[in-house]
Amino acid sequence: MNHRTRTGRRPLRLLPGYVLALAATAAVPASARSNVVVIMADDLSEQMLQDVDAEGLMPNFRSLFVNAGMRFTNSFTTTPLCCPSRATLLTGQDAHNNKVRSNNLPKGGVTLLDDSSTLATWLANAGYATGLVGKYMNGYGKDESLATVTDNPTYVPPGWSDWQALIDPSLTRVYNYEINDNGVLRSYGSSPADYQTDVLSQRAVDFLTGLPGPPPRIDASFFLLITPPAPHSESIQPPCELPDQEIGIIRPAPRHFGLAQAIPLPQPPSFNELNLTDKPAWLQSGFPSRYSSADVDCVEQSYRSRLESMVAIDDLIGAVRNTLAARNALDDTVLIFTSDNGFLFGEHRFTGKEVPYDEAARVPLYIRYPGMTSASSTAELTLNTDLAPTIAELAGVTPGLNVDGRSLVPFLLGTPPQAWRDLFLIEGLQTQQRGPVVPSYSALRSGPHAPSPNRLMVSWADGSGEYYDLDLDPYELGNAIAAVPPASVRWARTRGLELKSCAGQTCRDLETF
Repeated sequence: MNHRTRTGRRPLRLLPGYVLALAATAAVPASARSNVVVIMADDLSEQMLQDVDAEGLMPNFRSLFVNAGMRFTNSFTTTPLCCPSRATLLTGQDAHNNKVRSNNLPKGGVTLLDDSSTLATWLANAGYATGLVGKYMNGYGKDESLATVTDNPTYVPPGWSDWQALIDPSLTRVYNYEINDNGVLRSYGSSPADYQTDVLSQRAVDFLTGLPGPPPRIDASFFLLITPPAPHSESIQPPCELPDQEIGIIRPAPRHFGLAQAIPLPQPPSFNELNLTDKPAWLQSGFPSRYSSADVDCVEQSYRSRLESMVAIDDLIGAVRNTLAARNALDDTVLIFTSDNGFLFGEHRFTGKEVPYDEAARVPLYIRYPGMTSASSTAELTLNTDLAPTIAELAGVTPGLNVDGRSLVPFLLGTPPQAWRDLFLIEGLQTQQRGPVVPSYSALRSGPHAPSPNRLMVSWADGSGEYYDLDLDPYELGNAIAAVPPASVRWARTRGLELKSCAGQTCRDLETF
């Protein structure tokens, strides 16, 4: 039975055996384990974050992460799409191992996440209080056929002691949405107080204030995953449209309307690209003509609305930081800020994600480690597969799955490993979000310290390919695949196939030349 109510929320739900788990934790003493808070935005590109930060619209983000955190300047997602990326965060596995390759419900061979072993269960078994606030997976709780357990809008996955998950289609609505509050559905309306990011912010604060301990101290180790759908566009009718393009707006909080209207749409050389004849056939046929000035204005409206929606996320960051400080927990907590994927706003005449180009695959990643007081950075290749093993090491637990990534803790401690990855695989399964079908592909992307640095080679399902030296062609304008020696093409395709079927240490071994 579905229970819907407008007000109130259920208290923190301690898992069975929680107290016992505190007494028998993981490999390190509880006092040495870090609390972890992850804030993951949706469709936030690196360029968007830099633009809204440069305008001074995210002061909390700047003070917490930019001025006193570590920036991973070459951070990528291995599958630039919402559900695969979120499944990778929870498992440390690439899409071909966690089996979440699409945003679609299980049909046509697509499989939902097996949630029996995730970060939540690993940390809960070690005595952590675990909370999710915001987006879980596309399609979660749709309550259509109840063909899978996650069709049930009151379903709470294992391992979560506090579950505050948005029910689809609430993921694309900032008003008139529902939250599964530990098995009870709460409905929200259209008043300013119902603005979705603000409500999620308060629920994140409620999780932290509800943790056990005499004021102000917190006695429990905790892991909090906050996943606001912003700046993803809403499903409302946009004020303008581009045929066959994923475009749309998101309404900012009323107090933030108009704050980004002076920020111009970035128009790098790849924007509204003059010549697509070197690009794959699906892209050429999908967008045969260049944008008109009205089309450019439409993309700019979308861009600015998304920037304005980020200001409420900055308020969320400030609320979390202030609550941690009030409970004397800020210096015991690792804070991570990232996005599930990037986004293209007209580069190569394309708006959306899913593609192997840098604007979609590159994601922001900042980590504030206790004791950090100034900015630092690393240019080593880091992936979303690295987040789960990083969090597991911070918690002193052994992952319950064979993870494909590697821990970033050595970077945070100032002792970076001498050997690191040279390259990685971006993999895509044929999908159709909106507009043309993006065929499946395998793409090898090398990093700045590889023997052949900063290269992108894409193998499309139809046998075509792309190759870019990103030092010489950072905007991926001139496909140079014809100039690549056949032996190098064969090597890249073979390595891509190996990476598409690898697991665990084998993946890590293959990420070197």
